[in-house]
Amino acid sequence: MVTTFRNDSYFTEADEDYVFGPDDTKAGMIISLVGFIGVSVQSVVVTGAYNIKNMKGTVFGALILNETFSQFAATSITFFFFFVGIFLNTILIVSNSAIFGNISLTILPIMLGTHFLMAFNRFCASSMPFGYRKIFSKNYVLTYIIINWTLPPVIYSYFFFFYNCSFPFFQFGWVFMEAQRNETCGAKLLLLSLSVQFVIIFIITILDISTFIILITCRKSIFKGQSKENKQRDINFAMQVIIQGIVMVFFGVWYVSGYSFLPGNRLDWKIFMTTTVSSSLTNCLAPIVICFFNAEYRRWIIRLIRREGASQNLTVVLSRTS
Repeated sequence: MVTTFRNDSYFTEADEDYVFGPDDTKAGMIISLVGFIGVSVQSVVVTGAYNIKNMKGTVFGALILNETFSQFAATSITFFFFFVGIFLNTILIVSNSAIFGNISLTILPIMLGTHFLMAFNRFCASSMPFGYRKIFSKNYVLTYIIINWTLPPVIYSYFFFFYNCSFPFFQFGWVFMEAQRNETCGAKLLLLSLSVQFVIIFIITILDISTFIILITCRKSIFKGQSKENKQRDINFAMQVIIQGIVMVFFGVWYVSGYSFLPGNRLDWKIFMTTTVSSSLTNCLAPIVICFFNAEYRRWIIRLIRREGASQNLTVVLSRTS
């Protein structure tokens, strides 16, 4: 996400003269740990989407996979840079930080697009149940996903190659930001990213609020004729998407201005905690929300835990009898 705080006296782009210090190791360790947790939880969500009966082969299962894969891509890029580059002090990685930053910046609208598709899916399911199957047929969903993954790289590549825009790493705050003093690119990258973020997040917020209102006020007419199980499943799916939307909106506000509310005198650590750490945590929270607020995933995880416990008990019994 593009930042709005800026003080040229603080920020210097990482290059081959980058000097590693103890704080770099700490920052690298923190993001590496968060990234490892994120990849682990995301793997659980992907595995569930392929194994849960009500998810496997469904439209909503495909949308969950679409969202989780985008988060996995962002988490993997960040983990690799901070673990290999910052924690292990690899100057080759750090001096080429713009490559990682540009990829991360391109993945951001992809992630927002995946959540827009989920929010739009729940809105259509609640407001137009008869037209829902046509709007979200498997062929249409595949088309949506292809556009979601191809449009942002095409648009951002134009700015990267024709305007020489870049999104490098800065040691102060251990954060990726738009490059300084780039007369060719100027404010174009900042304007593009902020506009994309604002528009998509605004639309997602409207869809989530509308879905919530519809579910509260028109629940009986929407689910008329459906079984109790299907009704509860659709409500769970909708609440999961709404909660993810709330987390995303809160993160957007916190990313831009949260550092000003944190205690302490170290501005670099404040920026780090509210930007790099919080964005990494958000990619962890989204799959956690799915696991804990989606009843299908909760039941699946509980069954796995019970099965594992029963398997261990059986192993102990067999070992004792032998």
